[in-house]
Parts: sequence; C-alpha cells; structure tokens
Amino acid sequence: MTLAAGRSAGRVPTHEGLAALAEEHKMQGLVMSALDSREDDASNHLRTELASLDGQTWARHIFLASELARVTSSLTEGGIDHYLIKGPAIENRFYDRTGERPFGDLDVVLLPPSPIVDALEVLGNTARDPAVVQHLADDGWIQSVDVTLRSGALIDLHLDPLKLGFQSRFCARCALTWSR
Repeated sequence: MTLAAGRSAGRVPTHEGLAALAEEHKMQGLVMSALDSREDDASNHLRTELASLDGQTWARHIFLASELARVTSSLTEGGIDHYLIKGPAIENRFYDRTGERPFGDLDVVLLPPSPIVDALEVLGNTARDPAVVQHLADDGWIQSVDVTLRSGALIDLHLDPLKLGFQSRFCARCALTWSR
C-alpha cells in the first residue's frame, strides 16, 4: 500500500513469493521503480526476479502506445469523436515511467453521435457483423465491444464507460435506450 500511495517503502522483505505477490497485484512496475536506487541483497534478489516481467510489461506498453497512435489517428480521420480511459491514460498521467501501471488493452470511449459501426469499419473489424453490433448498442444490450486489431492489439470500444446503464453526461445513447 505504501508504494501504491506514492510513498517510499522501508526495508525490502526477503519472503519467498514476494515477486509473485507483486505480479498478482499488478505492482511489479512500482516495485521495480522502488528498487531502482537500492543495492542491498534483498533488493537485488527481488529486482532479478521481477526484471523479465518488468521488461515484458514495458515492451507491451511501447507496442500498445504505437497502436494507440494509429488507432487515434484512424478514428480522428474517420470523424469519430473519442477519448482514452484507463491503461495508458492513467499511466501517462499518474505514474513515473512506462510499465509502472500494467495494462493489456486500450480502452477507447466513442462519443455520440459516432456510431460504433463506423469505428469498427475504421479499425478494420472482420470478426463481427457491424450492423448487429450497432443494433445491440442502440438497443442498450451492450456497453462496449472488444476488437482485436491485425497487429494483435486489443481495443475495448466503450459506449458507456461507467457502465451505468442510464443516462449520464458520458452516455447520450443510454438516454435513447431508456426513453423507448
């Protein structure tokens, strides 16, 4: 909790399984950053255990950042109003380095009046029937749809990012659902 709150941790514990625990709680990046200036045996041991995972996380984030640039550009060129939530939006704003806040996909919110069918077309969706997805979205049956890009990157297209199911300033489409 100390690291998550942005405070410096005390001595590094020597308990077996600490690296697995850090991974389980998606804290490996913060732990690696906390170990950065430490040179004691416990820190070196934990750093060695987490190094590969931290490197994989960093590489995934760099890959997703490049995909995000492409996705954002494509959506903007397609006239689809959108913004990013969770994952890289949080990491870029509140964390000190790439990899401190692990994520595995990109969460993009589509703003009205951008139809989800247009976003799917722009992103090259081939896995779903866009008309069916649009119908389900219009009728309030779905709040988001997962898209796997050709590169393998996962995009979660949100219509109602708070998953409220009722009208909020984020979800004009929800008003249509509840007014029928």
